[in-house]
Amino acid sequence: MNIYRLVPSRAVSFYRREAKQRSRSSTLSYCQALDAVAREHRFANWSAIADARQATAAAEREFSNGFVIAMDVKEGMDIDSSSGFVPDPLIDMLAIEHVVTYNLARKRACTSPAEYYADDNAGDHWEEYDFDPEEEREGLSENYLFFRYAGSTPIETTQAACEHLCDICFWRPIYMWFRGECYDGQWVNDQVYPPPAHVKALRSS
Repeated sequence: MNIYRLVPSRAVSFYRREAKQRSRSSTLSYCQALDAVAREHRFANWSAIADARQATAAAEREFSNGFVIAMDVKEGMDIDSSSGFVPDPLIDMLAIEHVVTYNLARKRACTSPAEYYADDNAGDHWEEYDFDPEEEREGLSENYLFFRYAGSTPIETTQAACEHLCDICFWRPIYMWFRGECYDGQWVNDQVYPPPAHVKALRSS
């Protein structure tokens, strides 16, 4: 079984500093200290960290410059390889972190459940509601499927991205990321099927 881990550049810098301090205060060489630090952080050796960092950097570039979607887990079953979308475990992790950060910011900005939940399902205990990032990550992993676009046909604009999604699947994504910008499913649908004026007015009121 493959185990995927995100290793951001700041983590590599932290590990390197830790190894330097270790080598200065012990008989270990710097290379030996790097391997020791890697093992303490559940990597086989320093090369495993370097490989994970390289894979993370590639995923970060895809997430920032490419085309990624999050689908409801049941609806995402309709996405197949002919759509140009493929699953990518590291993209999953990046997208989940983005959603967790976004939802945490929304929670801090909201003063009532009605602002955060369209169906007001937080009840009357909003002040007691504690946003747990780990629970949020677990929920996103269980309920969403994430895909990145790897098709042969270039998609150059957000409009083309929205049209492609509407062409390949009846269902709309929960989120779409295109070249680093995040959009929700309703926005995606509206670009292809603009709502009547009175619906727009209701949404903005």
